[in-house]
Amino acid sequence: METIKILWQDVEYCRLPNDINGNPRYYIGLTTIMQYIPDLPKTDDYIRYINKRKSYLSVYRGRQYGYGYVLQSYSVEHDLTKEIQNILSK
Repeated sequence: METIKILWQDVEYCRLPNDINGNPRYYIGLTTIMQYIPDLPKTDDYIRYINKRKSYLSVYRGRQYGYGYVLQSYSVEHDLTKEIQNILSK
């Protein structure tokens, strides 16, 4: 896992194999995105909250890392910052 600083928190992400078209993909765990969201009572509430507001993220369906999201991007720091701001603003 690699770490970058986005807004005020450290964000861990992991590079996944490229998609079929050669575009780079990154895995971002649910707990990484949860740190930006106000407190909710259950984990399911966080998942619903994020899934309603996400634009560029898709749900990670693999088993290796656990529940999380995949971001397809050439500039992970820029696009992830944009996505987190999008989740917070809605």
